[in-house]
Amino acid sequence: GQTKYEIDKMDMRKQYYIGLWQGKVTLSDGTERTYKSYCSTGAKRDARHCHIAVPDGVDTAEFLLKSGWIDVAEKDNAVLSVFEPANGKWGTPAEEAEYFKTVYGGLRYYTPFGSFDWRWCGYGAGGAAMQRHIMSDPIYAAAAVIIDGSECFTAAELAEIGATPMKNRKMVYKETCGETPVPMWLISKSVTDSTKAVLEYWKKANDCLPDETRLADGSVEYHQN
Repeated sequence: GQTKYEIDKMDMRKQYYIGLWQGKVTLSDGTERTYKSYCSTGAKRDARHCHIAVPDGVDTAEFLLKSGWIDVAEKDNAVLSVFEPANGKWGTPAEEAEYFKTVYGGLRYYTPFGSFDWRWCGYGAGGAAMQRHIMSDPIYAAAAVIIDGSECFTAAELAEIGATPMKNRKMVYKETCGETPVPMWLISKSVTDSTKAVLEYWKKANDCLPDETRLADGSVEYHQN
């Protein structure tokens, strides 16, 4: 239904939308797609914000509950913006590029001054599409976690993305997308040529030192210069 509220002139940072909401976008081919937003009880304007791309074949609301994301949002007074596939199945990163760009463009009203502080987390094929989006527009990602979403990239594709000049609506930067740092946590079930290429892409983008730190859980850290 239609949401009704009165502006609180004594609290200009008040968040008026509380709970789980569904939005819709229409792509250039006329396809209508949905996304979800969850505004926690204590969220304020410019609140901590996290973008999430859910896995294939899940009910978004159920996933947010069972995965613990709702608890995280409530604890941190955060806003969650959730990308979801059409009919439960993601397309390729290239096929999903317009969807991610369109939904992201419509979400900026939540935190107009905090967009450089947004965190990202993507799962599976949705994570791959999210990662492709971040590579193409890295300046708006403060950090990201990609889970089983690094297995479908080629070295040639990554080289092409990385060589693209960074730009926004007002200017083109001298730096390229591949030179723009984004702290990344990559989690994959197996090591493939694609996951190796993605790792090297982000090591270069983050100006990482050649040495590595192996942690007790088996993961590896690479540190910025």
